[in-house]
Amino acid sequence: METSVISASTVEQRCYCWHMTCSVNHAAAAMQAARAGLPYGVVMATGGASQLASAGGVPLLTAPLLWLAVAQALWIALASLLRTQLRPMHEFSIAWTLGPAQQHAGTLTVPLGLAVIASGLGEACGSLMASPITAAGLVLAWSATVVYGGRFVAALCSRPLALRAVDGAWFLAPAVLLGDGIATINALPSPGTVQGQALLALATMATCAGLLIYWLVVVVASLRVARHGLADAPRAPWWIAMGCAGLAAAAIAHVLQAPDPPWLEMLRIPLQMAMVATFLAALVLLLPIIAYSLQFLLRTCRFTNRAVWPPTFSTAVLAMGALGTGQTLQLDSITTLGTIAAWATLMLWAITGCWNLHLDLRCRLHPDAGA
Repeated sequence: METSVISASTVEQRCYCWHMTCSVNHAAAAMQAARAGLPYGVVMATGGASQLASAGGVPLLTAPLLWLAVAQALWIALASLLRTQLRPMHEFSIAWTLGPAQQHAGTLTVPLGLAVIASGLGEACGSLMASPITAAGLVLAWSATVVYGGRFVAALCSRPLALRAVDGAWFLAPAVLLGDGIATINALPSPGTVQGQALLALATMATCAGLLIYWLVVVVASLRVARHGLADAPRAPWWIAMGCAGLAAAAIAHVLQAPDPPWLEMLRIPLQMAMVATFLAALVLLLPIIAYSLQFLLRTCRFTNRAVWPPTFSTAVLAMGALGTGQTLQLDSITTLGTIAAWATLMLWAITGCWNLHLDLRCRLHPDAGA
């Protein structure tokens, strides 16, 4: 009898341990899937569309799209917080474990989305000295950059770089700094103040650092494609490779159009050359990215899943880069290209949003349709 009790207890303990192991593995898999996504992709796309509404001929959409992006950011953050509160403690600890760098690349959409919002708030509400909302948006963007960017760098340094793990989401790393640079310039107080000079210097350093990191990621991504092709790499994030180049051109244009401190004059020619080079890189990357996307849509896509947001945001920042480059160099042809890209951005945003809303409504009305 005693032996049977011990055996039953042993079996119970083994079952419990097996159940806990499966739960932890399931939670780890869920966390890995969450990290691999682009949580603020929709925020980036909506905020970018807001800033291009005027260039696209519908300035009345600027404010509604901006505040929709704010609402989206708040909703995603609140939903994530509620899910965290409902998790057991061991799942909460898994959420903050440091995994491979590729698991943290997608979370860089959070600081980039906040930077896009802060940039729009700077244009709509005025400088950070005049508007507490602008100041709050800029502080949140830079704070998120430190937190999420720090985790990505720590994950990158904690283990050797796996070249096959590099994909288009890695271009979010330089894009965050470039977005912060634009947001900081849009929130600049009076240029004659000490605060204005300091913030302009910060924006210039962020832009230059983002530009250097962009070309570094281009080299690493090129090696990855040369050795492994696009195997095991999702296609949609590669749009960010093109979009980040446009964002770099836009950030440099913002720096060049800012009130000139004496130290900026010596950087003018190198920055103009860098702006042209990165904008040309965006145009070169645009062709194969569109070709691969059309091939996917025509041959592989069954139009049953949610549409992704990177093409919308990348087209938006390409438009910003074209408009900034054209205005800085006074080239009407490039400015016209930026206007066309602005129209394309608004169309992509509307099509993607309507399609995803349609799928959400169908799923709610017919929950067993996909079973």
